[in-house]
Amino acid sequence: MLSELQKEERRRKLSVCVDCLIGKRMNQKQISEFTGFPSSTVGNLLRDEKLIREVYNEKDADFIIQEINIYQQNNKHDGLISGGINSQNLHGFEKDESGKFKGNKH
Repeated sequence: MLSELQKEERRRKLSVCVDCLIGKRMNQKQISEFTGFPSSTVGNLLRDEKLIREVYNEKDADFIIQEINIYQQNNKHDGLISGGINSQNLHGFEKDESGKFKGNKH
């Protein structure tokens, strides 16, 4: 169980992270470098909907949660694209005579 001092520190860190994410449009790595918080802490704070609703009023909390979800969806999409490109570069790919993807060379 967290003490009141620890809870207040988490609220403060969340406020800083949200300000960086929404106000300054930083990504998780940039927030970590800017604040000095570990990247995992930044991620945990941004995923803690209960804490967000505790710190912000209902309207702001809904907006913040929506923005965080959009940010996470975009990151996942970018990661999937990057992973596909890396795989393609490492393994090559084959196309059939019509130009459609046939599979990896390896």
